[in-house]
Amino acid sequence: MGKEYYDILGLDRNARDSEIKAAYKQAAYRWHPDRHPENNKPLAEKKFKEIAEAYEVLSDPQRRAAFDRYGDVHHGAEASSFEDSLFTDPNQLFRHFFGGINFTSSTFGFQTPSGSNPKVPMKDHPKVINLKCSLTELFSGCQKRWKITKLLTDSTGRSMQVEKILQIDIQPGWKQGTKVVFENEGDESPDRLPADYVFVVEEVPHESFTREGNDLRYRHKISLSQALSGFEMELKQLDGRMLMVKVAEVVSHKTQTIIPGEGMPHKSGRGNLLIQFDVGFPTRLRAKEEVQFLRD
Repeated sequence: MGKEYYDILGLDRNARDSEIKAAYKQAAYRWHPDRHPENNKPLAEKKFKEIAEAYEVLSDPQRRAAFDRYGDVHHGAEASSFEDSLFTDPNQLFRHFFGGINFTSSTFGFQTPSGSNPKVPMKDHPKVINLKCSLTELFSGCQKRWKITKLLTDSTGRSMQVEKILQIDIQPGWKQGTKVVFENEGDESPDRLPADYVFVVEEVPHESFTREGNDLRYRHKISLSQALSGFEMELKQLDGRMLMVKVAEVVSHKTQTIIPGEGMPHKSGRGNLLIQFDVGFPTRLRAKEEVQFLRD
């Protein structure tokens, strides 16, 4: 049975490259042997080596594919060339990310006496942004772009601002409160882990449609004459299609016509469109209309 590289870094199998890198940095910093007392060094050294090995496998597309398929990078022709000797020295990998860090210095923004343990770099709080989406956009899906400005600071204290465009692909059927997370897109500095950007869908009310779970409700005004004699109506769907609806029965304020499959998209299909009728009653009837109404 191979090592559980995803578990070692605390990742799921769909982790992106940026997530793998961030997980390695946090875990390697935590388990660097120089940060642990003598009685805990053997465990720290073991963990430190496993963390480096996990990063090397999961950050390499070929090794990761072999691991995902077989559960072990030493299995099958795809991985026949992967030997333990090919893994980078974990200290060399650590220096690649952190440079020549001295755990008794203030390189990462803190002072610690020799022999004590510095704090693990903290991750900045997420930047939460409400993303306004119309019901039309949530019905059909769309693409939104959001410009961010981030501050990059190196170990010498020099900093610069850069702009970046985050692209959010709104999927058909997303609901109020759906979250889209962009990992580690906040300000970058040696002593802090970058914050995540979290976009939270905020549904903008529609003038004609309301959403009820996966169903859509549409309110339509009709006259008393239409309510009693039946009618046909044309309805413009959220994606611009015109729907023809025929109502033959007598309609009251409780009547609801259901059109299957014309609601919001979801994983197994679509909800329904519920048409609710508002019957307009006249304030008074003319004599001729009253006689006709009583005859009917």
